[in-house]
Amino acid sequence: MEEPIGKLPNPLENSKPSTENLVSRKRKNDEVEPEITEKPAQEVKKTKKLKWETLSFRRAEGKVEHATYFTADECKTYYEELQDQIEYLNPEETCVSVYGKNYNLPHDKALYADKGLEFKQTKRAPLACSDWCPVLTKLKVQMEALHNVKYNMCIINKFDDGENSLGVFAHDEEDVDQSVPIASISFGARRDYKFKPNNNKEDTFNIPIKDGTVVIMHDPMQRNWKHAVPKRKKEKSPTITVIFRSVIIEDEEDQNQDPGDA
Repeated sequence: MEEPIGKLPNPLENSKPSTENLVSRKRKNDEVEPEITEKPAQEVKKTKKLKWETLSFRRAEGKVEHATYFTADECKTYYEELQDQIEYLNPEETCVSVYGKNYNLPHDKALYADKGLEFKQTKRAPLACSDWCPVLTKLKVQMEALHNVKYNMCIINKFDDGENSLGVFAHDEEDVDQSVPIASISFGARRDYKFKPNNNKEDTFNIPIKDGTVVIMHDPMQRNWKHAVPKRKKEKSPTITVIFRSVIIEDEEDQNQDPGDA
């Protein structure tokens, strides 16, 4: 569950990055061939030469990879398609309650997923997700190809400028499949992911998320760490982040089982 930044204190806002917990920082060149299918009878293959940086940690176990994945032309195209196709939720649907008072999120939020899936919230009713739109389908296929996984849900956050932010957060809901890495894509102005482990305040680190950046968060990052997108007040341009994850689908037979038969 996301915690609001702004009126409430944010534990990541003033913390300083530390490298004491960092076990390794590796850079590698890699080639991937994501297969993009725009029409049933038309398949297009693209080969990308990427420079990945991998960060691994000791005291709070975790692993993160990031790279500039998309070219400038691709970023421009995808950004325009996201602007045109994404429908964001109303603030009343996404607000968070703290001590009985509701706070609007300091960014716009949209939810897309396989048909029938819902975004489950702590202590609140689940939110319905929209069906996949063309631009998200294209991005999803490329992210799935990176680690040969399947994603069935997507969260889109739009930051109008540097005054917008993302509160302290982890994809740690019970229905999230932690064996499938979280894939995050950023389009637009530069922002930062600020990471902090759950068990101490010192081992924070930043990953700049620029236009075209892909960040892959492997298990157990969501169980051991939280992340945020702090304010960047000098930034006047918008940013869109597209986060893919996999949620566990309950077996239909289990859902319909009479509790007395268990």
